[in-house]
Amino acid sequence: MGGRWMFWHQLLEHCERGDLIEIDRTTYYHWCVYIGQGDVVHLTGLDDNTKPDSKPSLSSSASSASVLGETALVRRQHLREVARNDRCRVNNKWDAKHEPLEPDEIVAMAVSCVGQEMRYDVVGRNCEHFVTASRYGRSGGFSDQANNAVAAVGGVTGGLIIGFLLSMFFGRR
Repeated sequence: MGGRWMFWHQLLEHCERGDLIEIDRTTYYHWCVYIGQGDVVHLTGLDDNTKPDSKPSLSSSASSASVLGETALVRRQHLREVARNDRCRVNNKWDAKHEPLEPDEIVAMAVSCVGQEMRYDVVGRNCEHFVTASRYGRSGGFSDQANNAVAAVGGVTGGLIIGFLLSMFFGRR
């Protein structure tokens, strides 16, 4: 699973090229690929102005504003600009299930996308999908964050339907 949570300047001592970095944004997790010399590649909102002292705007860094299918941009930035004051960790959690590419291939795949605009949606094409596609060479990638969101919505919807049916059944007596 993921490593210990720390701040970006501490994390750099533990990163290796091709590692996936998870950033705790409190309400969601943002993901990037470490490419070396403190730089990362990540999928982020088009309006992310990357000011070092500002928090990401609602549509930057894989946010709830992007649920509706906005366009996102693949950027190369220093980890300090992306993580800011949020905790982060190396998290190559899928390595037990999927064979990662060689570090040079992971970095090349991520870097080759820099500057590209991509369709974004929380469930099917988020920042975690982007980094897992880069690390494992799998088209589309995968995302626990998206799977958990879908399961939560499904569970709530299922509970509402069951509750409605039970109230209909017991309410008609």
